[in-house]
Amino acid sequence: MRRAQAIALLAAMAASGCSQGEPAIQGPSEPFRVRGGRFIEADLPGEAPTDAGQPPADPDAGLSGPPSVTALDLSNIVVHQGQGNKKVAGRTSPNGWAVGIRLADVGSGYWVLPTGVVDPPTGELTWEALCDFDPSIKPGFHDLRVVALSEDGQAGRQLSQPLCVTGRVPDNFNFCDPSSPPPEAVISLTWDTNVDLDLQVVAPDGRVTDPKHPATHDSDDAGVIPPEAGMIDRDSNANCVIDGIRYENLVWQSVAPKGRYGIYANLFDSCNQGPVRFEASVYTAVDNGDGSKVLKQWYAASGELLDFQANGGEARGLFLYEFDFQ
Repeated sequence: MRRAQAIALLAAMAASGCSQGEPAIQGPSEPFRVRGGRFIEADLPGEAPTDAGQPPADPDAGLSGPPSVTALDLSNIVVHQGQGNKKVAGRTSPNGWAVGIRLADVGSGYWVLPTGVVDPPTGELTWEALCDFDPSIKPGFHDLRVVALSEDGQAGRQLSQPLCVTGRVPDNFNFCDPSSPPPEAVISLTWDTNVDLDLQVVAPDGRVTDPKHPATHDSDDAGVIPPEAGMIDRDSNANCVIDGIRYENLVWQSVAPKGRYGIYANLFDSCNQGPVRFEASVYTAVDNGDGSKVLKQWYAASGELLDFQANGGEARGLFLYEFDFQ
């Protein structure tokens, strides 16, 4: 009964956001989405969070007055562009019938979910959200904000938690912490369909590096890869075991490569999918003017491969470009 009443509350709140007969509920195209939530195109209600981002210290807050979010739990504060199904959970005061959630500077509104069962140790109400983060969200820190809503739609104080959104190109968290130096160079491949597409890079000496042969140099007798080696970070959708990540990077962490490198996109397996569109990019670390370094993109090329061009790794992929690292 409580959940049905909460859903009715959400519908009423959504209806109150309509104007001139056009619904305010959108959501699927939003860069930040909450699975199973109701989207409302409006600013997140409630008081702005305190400087510390914590709920009011008053122990009676949320009991006789507006409801409050009393806990916000994350396994970690790092989110990857395009990441889906990230769990965010917490608790509200006993008069919290629902929570509103948004990424503070992303999108055009917020999402609402009803609260769940009572947490026995505290007597507070639990809530849980599974969140999707679009690849278009800019890397860096973004505030995740949550507010509790009462039965009549009254909002309490917002609680804020910074999230570090990392890009698909690995930067060692440089976007969130400029004191952390990025890799010296990266060749990146991203694509849009759940196929087994592989980044292939041919070094000046003819050596081919791809996810099945992920290092640009052989290991020594002790099995250690030398520091000047580049390494491919993953084999996305390998053998059609779909991970949905759809990007691979060849990364030189500490020593920049030298010479001319050929860049290829190889369709290892179409995984019974149709055409795949992709983009390859080249980045190197450059001085940011203050003694720190940032990754700069020097080149990008896009293309398309069809399912019948899959070759199981028996042939070289589609040639894209030769980049000369100086």
